[in-house]
Amino acid sequence: MAHHKEYYTFKWAAAANEEWLTPLENCHAWFTGWRPSAAFHLVEAILASLSEEQLHKIEGLQAKIKAGEERVEKEMVRYNMYMRSWKMLQLVRLESEANTTVLRQVKAARKGMVGGSEKVVKMADCLRRQTLKGVLDVLTPIQRVDFLAATSMLQIQIRKWGKRELQLK
Repeated sequence: MAHHKEYYTFKWAAAANEEWLTPLENCHAWFTGWRPSAAFHLVEAILASLSEEQLHKIEGLQAKIKAGEERVEKEMVRYNMYMRSWKMLQLVRLESEANTTVLRQVKAARKGMVGGSEKVVKMADCLRRQTLKGVLDVLTPIQRVDFLAATSMLQIQIRKWGKRELQLK
């Protein structure tokens, strides 16, 4: 899990880079990464041999993660509403003025806007980590290896397809 934490730390730092994801990866992304509920589809697809107890635990985790996804989506809706608010339109208008005091206020407001989007991305990433940890806690060691290999191969393959698509353009 430590390497996943490190991955997200670097990801947050690199997210400003336009080259972070290919267009195909963006199509498969949910708030800058994989949708947590997708992990359950992968578990079902590659691990047909789950015990009754494992199935019960996975179902409980799936319900918990679905609720988490809804919280992230609600936060994103709230952030989008804020971005389209009258207050934001006024900031855009004020930015065209050359007044130093007003420009400082606009800069502070923009910092808050970035903070709002970072909050949503971090909420989504924390839910991804929670999903991964929860799934791994339910699986046996061999099932964990199969699951992690499948998730890695899926991400690698989507990346390859996306790069190939860009080269063909």
